[in-house]
Amino acid sequence: MKINIYFEIFNILNEYELLLNIYHDKKFIIDEKNNDKKEQKINIDKNLNEFMDNDFLNYIFNSVKIKKNEIPNQTHNDEDNRKNDNININNTECNQDNQKNDNIQINEDNKKNDKPESNNNNEITNFIKKYYRKIVILTHPDKTNDIIKNNIFKKAKDNIENKFLIGIIKNCYDLKIEINDLTESLLNYIMFEIRVIQEKIIELRKIINI
Repeated sequence: MKINIYFEIFNILNEYELLLNIYHDKKFIIDEKNNDKKEQKINIDKNLNEFMDNDFLNYIFNSVKIKKNEIPNQTHNDEDNRKNDNININNTECNQDNQKNDNIQINEDNKKNDKPESNNNNEITNFIKKYYRKIVILTHPDKTNDIIKNNIFKKAKDNIENKFLIGIIKNCYDLKIEINDLTESLLNYIMFEIRVIQEKIIELRKIINI
């Protein structure tokens, strides 16, 4: 299965952020008598179903194993509680044609789908730190006054604090920072994090009835 891993990460994180925004829009949830809101919900539901039903995401959903205690507890009480999630999701503007080497070959027969062992933690940490430094150079308020880039800096800071690999990758995608050193163990961890986000999307859809 040949896929654009960066584009898939961008899409699933945006879909998750969309659901978070809907949840935190209290009027959207409570005012179900509003026909415009109903129609908007129907359209979101349709688009989300179409997005989730692709070969790559179906493969991850059916193949990657996660345990219940590996799924971070979700808090939905208010917007400030988003910072308390073990996984922070980013939603920024992007150019979808910004990666040259973004086609990753997934071997469905040989891919290890369980959560990576702890001995890979250093590789994951070093990768996140490496690309976080590149992000900072382009986005730190001391380097630029661009509001969009400054917002990416804040999100990247949250991502490195939470050791959120695909969040950092999405930040790079937004900034057109080329990534060309993904190893098999990093790909395994990416697939694990995507699988966790799938569970969070399922949870949110149940809560907001979408």
